[in-house]
Amino acid sequence: MQRKIADIDECRSHYAGFEKPCPIAGHSVILVAIPLAPGHILHELSAKCYGIGCLAAPEAFYSVAAYYLRFEPNSDAQVAECLADGRCRARRRKMSQDAEGR
Repeated sequence: MQRKIADIDECRSHYAGFEKPCPIAGHSVILVAIPLAPGHILHELSAKCYGIGCLAAPEAFYSVAAYYLRFEPNSDAQVAECLADGRCRARRRKMSQDAEGR
């Protein structure tokens, strides 16, 4: 179990770019955005989340790959790059809002 926790911490550090997580003390935050999910799973998730975004939720669901023309795995580097890009966009948006006095 300790090894799994260490692996998770290592992945979190890699994907987060060694940034501190957003402060959420005193808040309950669950954000879920997925392109596809089995209908019964989406129903279960919806009961546990404040909001969920899902493009399709077919009841007859066999595999994610069946719904894509190309379904190739992403490398850790690609995931880290996407996460970093999202953080940069969020920072720019915040800086712009601060400059506008929002």
